[in-house]
This record gives sequence, structure tokens and C-alpha cells, in this order.
Amino acid sequence: MPRHSLRFRILAAFVIAGIVLGPLLVGTLLIAAYHLEERAVARILTGRLEEIMVAPDRFNLTSAPNRPDVRVYGRVAPATLPEAIGGWRPGLYEIEHDGPAEYEGPLEADAIARLPERRSWALAVAHRDGQTFVVAEDLTTLEYRESLTIWLVAGGTVLALYIALWLGYFLSRRLIEPLRRLALSVGIGERATDGVTVAPEDYPGDEVGELATAFAGYQQRMVDALERERAFSADASHELRNPLAVIGSSLEIAERDPGLSEPTRRALARATSATREITDTVGALLVLAREGPGEVPHAPVGVAPLVASLVERLAAGAGVPVDWETAAEPVLAAPEVAIRAVAENLIRNAVQHTREGRVRITLYDDRLSVVDSGVGIPVEEIERIRQRGVRGSNSLSNGSGLGLSIADRLCRRFGWRIEIDSTVGEGTRAVWHFA
Repeated sequence: MPRHSLRFRILAAFVIAGIVLGPLLVGTLLIAAYHLEERAVARILTGRLEEIMVAPDRFNLTSAPNRPDVRVYGRVAPATLPEAIGGWRPGLYEIEHDGPAEYEGPLEADAIARLPERRSWALAVAHRDGQTFVVAEDLTTLEYRESLTIWLVAGGTVLALYIALWLGYFLSRRLIEPLRRLALSVGIGERATDGVTVAPEDYPGDEVGELATAFAGYQQRMVDALERERAFSADASHELRNPLAVIGSSLEIAERDPGLSEPTRRALARATSATREITDTVGALLVLAREGPGEVPHAPVGVAPLVASLVERLAAGAGVPVDWETAAEPVLAAPEVAIRAVAENLIRNAVQHTREGRVRITLYDDRLSVVDSGVGIPVEEIERIRQRGVRGSNSLSNGSGLGLSIADRLCRRFGWRIEIDSTVGEGTRAVWHFA
């Protein structure tokens, strides 16, 4: 079913109102006027006929030479009356001089007696002492006026439709314009993170103004929440960098001790790897907290050597072969820590969730492809695992579920995207598109 704009629906409402209400109101008035005229004519004819029946000699009654028993009051020629009028029941009738004479009954039953001339007459008929008394009233002018009124109503309906169209167009613009400006302001707010873009004072003090006030309040709360998140991320990351640097350097010094036992050396290697992961995560959080897209120009970073170092380090602890192929040498204008965080997350997830088979990593000019033969991800969880703190049901790691969330947020920040296809029990294909 097609969806129409609010402006179209307002305009349609005015048009429908003009089409329906105008003729309905005028038609009702015409019907009421017609019945009132009928009752007025009937009252006049009946009253005059009663006066004639009481004292016929007081009135100028005419008769046709061949029909002296039919006595007529009015300007109608007695000879033009139907020959059978003497046999009509007392009551009110309407005749038209239009066609052959034909008796069809009383006015109350829409009776019409047609005669050769084109004129309309209302007749009141009564009988007394063998005579028929007729009071006639010429309705030709009245009916012509009614026909003219009908044509005027038709023309008025067309005019009313035109006025309704113009009024609907004008008012719809007046009504929709504040909503359009509000939608534009809200749309700008969705792309901006610096402050509130909706100014309630720019809108009228009606429902649109209330809506603008609600949007402004919502934007302000979102801005405040974002500022708190940025401040927390920046402060926490900044405070962690120095201790992590101290821990990392201390671990490097400890690893150089030739007297270390093999278990201790392996423990120190794991601690060094974990420290490096935490440092990279802190760096990524700092990028998310401090920068927006295009805010700070970055020196080009070669992706191939960075990924090669990650593969060398992560493949050493993998339990399956890791194939690394470079089909291009792409360069990205982004912080090295962001590029490292995204690539490391994809490679680490593939290595950690593959117990048999192999992991294939291929770098192209516009993407990095990581394919594994691991446990796979259920289809219904592929989008959910991008959320912060969400881990897949088949996860084999003890992570917190933040890695992919951070990588996905970095991609949105720099205009990248991550595509994931997976089949449970067969493996996962993750592709990082650079554009």
C-alpha cells in the first residue's frame, strides 16, 4: 500500500471536505427550500379553494364553453385542463403543458397531467353540487428559478473544490513547514556530536513547539551522555597508558634474564602479550574518545607490514596453520592504533576459534579477508556480537566481548565496514572493507 506524505493527506482532506460537505449542505438547503415552497403553494391554494367553496360568487371564476361544470380560478385557460378533471379526487395536483394529456394521480404521489403547452401549474381541486372547482397557480417561473439554482449549485461546487484545493495547499505549507524544519534540525543532530541543534524558541508555541522542546531535551541528554563517555574513556585511557608502559618495559627486562625457567619464560610471554593487547585497546579507546571523522589529518599508514607483524605474532600461538598472502599494498589515512586494533581483532578471533583446519588471511587493495575453519557463528548472532559485551554462544575464548564492538565502532568512525559470513561447524569469513 503506497504511503502518502502528511501534506498530501491534509490536501486530500480539504478536497474531500469540499466535494462532500459543500454539495451535501447545499443539497440539503435546496430540498428544504423545495418542500417549504410546496407547502406554501399548497397552503395558499387550499385556503383560496376553501374561500371559493364557501362563496363562489365573490370570485371571478371562468369555465370552458363546452364544460360549464368546471369552474376555474386563476390565469389558466379552462380549455387546457384535462377533460377528466371532473372525475379527479379532491386534492392538490401539478400539471405541465408538455405532451399529450395524461392523468397520473395527485401531487402527493408525484402526479403529472401533461397538456400541449409548456407551462407548469399547481391545481387545487374540489367538488360541490355537481360542479368542479379548480384553483390554479402558475409554477413556471418558480421551476425555472429552481433549475437555475441547481446550475448555480453545480458551479458553486466546482468553485468550492477550487477554493478547497487552494486553501489546502496554503494551509498544508503553513502546517508542514515547522515540521520540515524540525526534521532537518534533528537530522543534522544525528550527524553532529557537538551540541543541541534544535532550538525550541524558533518554533510556535503549539504541539510542534512541544515536540521541538522534547527533541532538544533528548539531544541535550545524548550530548551530556556522550561527553561523559568521552571524558571517562579519555581519562581512564590516559591514566592507564603510563602504568602499562612500565609493565611492558619491566616484562621485557625480565624476559632477558638467562636464568629463567621455561615455565616462567612462557608465563612472561603470556603477560607480555596480554599487556600489548591492553595497550592496543587503550589506544583504540583514546581514538574513539578524542576524534571524529575527518577532524584530524593522519599520515598514511601501510596496512601490509602492520598485518604481517600481527600474523607473525598471533600465528606463533595458534594451534593450526595460518596462511598469509599479500595481493596488494593498500595505504590508509588513519591512526595506526586504529588499523592495528581492527586487524588484530579479526585475526585473533579466527585463530582462537579454530581447533583444526587452517586460517587464511589475504590482503587486497580495498579489503582484508580472514577465513577460518573454526566453530562458526549462528546466523541469528552475527549482528548481535557487534554489540558491546556480547559474546557468541560458540565462543572458545574467555574475552569480555568488547573486541569486535570496538573494531566495529572504529570502522564506523573512519568510514570502513566489517562483513561477516559464517556457518556453524564449517567456519567464518570476516572481511574488513576499507571503503
